[in-house]
Amino acid sequence: MFLICFLFLVMLLLKRILKPVVAIGNHMRKLGANPLSKIELPSTSDEIGYLVSSFNHLVDRNMALIDQVKEDEREKRHLELALIQTQIKPHFLYNTLDTAFCLNEMGMNKEASRVIKQLAGYYRQVLNHGSEWISFAEELSAVEKYLEIQAVRYSDVISYKIDVGEELYGFQIPKMTLQPLVENAIYHGIKPAGRPGHIMITGELCEDEVTISVIDDGVGMSKEDFADVIKGKRRSTDKESFGVKSVAERLRLFYGDAASIELDEEARLGTCIVLTINLRKDENN
Repeated sequence: MFLICFLFLVMLLLKRILKPVVAIGNHMRKLGANPLSKIELPSTSDEIGYLVSSFNHLVDRNMALIDQVKEDEREKRHLELALIQTQIKPHFLYNTLDTAFCLNEMGMNKEASRVIKQLAGYYRQVLNHGSEWISFAEELSAVEKYLEIQAVRYSDVISYKIDVGEELYGFQIPKMTLQPLVENAIYHGIKPAGRPGHIMITGELCEDEVTISVIDDGVGMSKEDFADVIKGKRRSTDKESFGVKSVAERLRLFYGDAASIELDEEARLGTCIVLTINLRKDENN
């Protein structure tokens, strides 16, 4: 009877000791699937309890560090975007005000008022109360105001057309995505050609992808030059590369691998830059 009682007590003691050890071992084996899960065992004052509490404390610290890293990444992203936006030179504002002044001096008051009104509307939409995102309809409206101003400045040089399906109007896009490409088409595509040019913006929704194209019939861009721009082999001070490079950086920061910017090599005249955004991929990011 004594031996039976002794064995019974030993079994109870072993069960009390081995049960948390087995639970810890099973939990450790599952760490690959969920490395930040805590061990769910009652708190005790023995060595096992100390081991469990230490492990759970480590999990809490890791979760806090991961949250901090995510916050730092978001802050870094905001700073990178701010840097990109500050690199977009304010010459457009200066030139537009100068154009309005010249029109007013020439007695063309209505034209000057129209330019200033378009400029005010453009910056109202671009600033967008500090928000990074804007509807595609608003983005197109801002680009159209920009083109209207440029059409006044270069009345005999620039014409444009926007052909975008209404199904894209509600689509959210990072602001200032199209304007740098349009500016690039004007100053580094059409003007160097020395003849009147045309800019066309198209957009369509095909299943899970949004495709946006900015097309001009200017001097064009070679495949090698475009690759150098995207890879950053050209300095940011290169005037002909900044518009494309800034958009590529913004797409990378906002979408990761869910978006791309490419040069359409089949364009027979000028430059056709195509933006593609995979909506399904973007939802998973």
